[in-house]
Amino acid sequence: WVGVSDRVAEKIIAYSETDEFKTDVLSSSPTLDRARVRIWQTLTCLAPRLSDPTADILAKALWLQLCTIHRKSVRLYLELCSFALLSAHRRHLALLLASLREQTSASPQVSASLVLVAAYLLTPDNDKLVLSPAECEELVWEVLPWLHHPHNFVRAIAHQATSGYLSHTGVWPGQSAEAQASKVMERGGPLLARDMAF
Repeated sequence: WVGVSDRVAEKIIAYSETDEFKTDVLSSSPTLDRARVRIWQTLTCLAPRLSDPTADILAKALWLQLCTIHRKSVRLYLELCSFALLSAHRRHLALLLASLREQTSASPQVSASLVLVAAYLLTPDNDKLVLSPAECEELVWEVLPWLHHPHNFVRAIAHQATSGYLSHTGVWPGQSAEAQASKVMERGGPLLARDMAF
């Protein structure tokens, strides 16, 4: 199945990158939007079954689209595809980390998507985390600045991400909970003191 999945995914990704889909997403036709939805629905199903080289191709296309404005119907499947890809191909975490670092001033829609993917990776499933402890620590530090985001719903997702890690480990990475609480409160003031539970 891997070979078939790879060939199908590569054709779909190439199709999604044609000039037809480079139209401004907010002024494109309903037909084009539906096509985008079907593309990312299909890639979401294929992502866990891809070989490493094809997963690399998908990851680059996916992160580019995650950092682009889309209608919510399309964005839903971009986020689901991210979950599916990172669960099966963890090494693409580096692309997410780079996106987080570069997108702190992005639109609320893009910000929410990126932090939501991070929250998924930091939330334990059956008491197990998708990432290794070292990967979790790096991702938590990248998520912390998003607790300052001007939009409440982005802050809420960032809080869920950090809380998921905290509830699983009991401490912030590299420091005691008390020491990290003091540092974050000094940096963030009343917002973090009110929103974070240590």
